[in-house]
Amino acid sequence: MSIKRPTRDDVARHAGVSGWTVSKVLNGSESAVISEHTRSRVIAAANRIGYRSNHAARSLATGRSHLVSVYANMRSPFYVKCVNYLNRLLTQEGYQMLVVNATAMESAAVRPLDLADGIIAIECSYEIDSFLKTHPAFAPPFVSVGAYFVESVDHVSVDLYGSEREALDQLISIGCKRIAFALGDGRSDAPDQRRSAYLDGMKEAGLKTEMIQVPKDLRSEARGAVKEYIRQNGCPDGILCHNDDKALGIYRGLRELGLNVPNDVALVGCDGIDELEYLDCPISTIVQPVESICETAWAFLQNRIADPEIPRQEKALKSRFVMRESSNRAHAEP
Repeated sequence: MSIKRPTRDDVARHAGVSGWTVSKVLNGSESAVISEHTRSRVIAAANRIGYRSNHAARSLATGRSHLVSVYANMRSPFYVKCVNYLNRLLTQEGYQMLVVNATAMESAAVRPLDLADGIIAIECSYEIDSFLKTHPAFAPPFVSVGAYFVESVDHVSVDLYGSEREALDQLISIGCKRIAFALGDGRSDAPDQRRSAYLDGMKEAGLKTEMIQVPKDLRSEARGAVKEYIRQNGCPDGILCHNDDKALGIYRGLRELGLNVPNDVALVGCDGIDELEYLDCPISTIVQPVESICETAWAFLQNRIADPEIPRQEKALKSRFVMRESSNRAHAEP
């Protein structure tokens, strides 16, 4: 004898609410005005009777999977922060997220793309561009976001150049003469606003450039790289970092060498991850507008899903330099 699968109406009956309310609660919609008490009652009723949503049936009925693939490099807390905020936005609209590491696109992992109604790619522009060139017939709704983006599709770009110049100028203003830039591990021929701002600013100030090469985008690699650089070249009095992960690794390496931040070495990161605020010497950084990035990307993707023929959508957002103790010698402890 087959066992009858609980339905939405069964949940409604057990919770004492309407089927409409059950749908809104179980789809994660926050647009409807439903009290937390009612939401809790619906979820409790669904769990009690063993209700599970029929995602396949909804896909067949609507012609959409209600899945969005999000491509990102999941090694960094910055990308994790973006993915988490995107997940909140998608859940509110009854969508599910399929998170794929950026490297999967290089191996032509098409299946996750086939399943999704659309794609949001957080940076990883080289992988996206290569994939689109090798799969010219594959044209899903696609939004590219971040400091690295693909111009040929809908995109949300982030301007880091102005904030990087502001950070460099701040280091110069506190007397730094040897300012190094801790490079990322990306492609050397890829345009990078942070590196360009550093090179331009150093040239205008008449200062010699110094590059600290970090072989891999890991904190442990940055810690070792700064120690080796100082052993071979002496100690710079200021360091701008390609991202916050490198700033954290370099900070630890400097402290292990017995150096004071910022009195011996002023330090600035980039991205705006939370960890930088919770050190004994909070690290200055360039904050990317994560919420605006994600909200704009999701709006663009919804527009593209609804009408594939609309003109290309694009928006440029600005970052901001946040100065903390690591680059503010006026307030540094001796």
